[in-house]
Amino acid sequence: MIFRSSVVGADTLGGPKNYNHRGAIPPFLIPDYPLPQKRRPVMENYFSVRMDIAEINQMTTLGLAHCGDAVFELLVRSWLCTRGGVKAGQLHRQTVEYVSAGAQAKRCERLLPLLTEQETAWFKRGRNAHVNGVPKNATRDEYGKATGLECLFGALFLTGQAERANELFNLTMEESHAL
Repeated sequence: MIFRSSVVGADTLGGPKNYNHRGAIPPFLIPDYPLPQKRRPVMENYFSVRMDIAEINQMTTLGLAHCGDAVFELLVRSWLCTRGGVKAGQLHRQTVEYVSAGAQAKRCERLLPLLTEQETAWFKRGRNAHVNGVPKNATRDEYGKATGLECLFGALFLTGQAERANELFNLTMEESHAL
């Protein structure tokens, strides 16, 4: 059946008269049963995610870095709180110092020799990602390395390798490696 959007209220081809000027689908053409929709399975525990490497490789690089940013910041916040001796007002300021692009870039340089082949691939994927803008307090190189680090931590978390992420994080936070 053909509907004309230019004629409002009357169809010159003998069709129904109950459609609007935008050519919306008439109600009699809309099925009265639910259409099948592709649904993702609901996870029971988002603190313990276990995705396959193939699923990780299908994610966008910046989506992976988005998750890794949260993982790295949570590790830094937990590290600061468990060390003690930091006043509540200083916690945020110190967190920002540790998660800034410059600080993350310096930390990732320490990690590179310790990474496996797959971890290096995740880091390089993030480092080489095309980003639209760079923060004013970081160079493009620093921002690329920081994105690589976030990509790495995101991939480790999403593949269920929290222990490995924690191990790499602890190695970067050792006093002998302090910035």
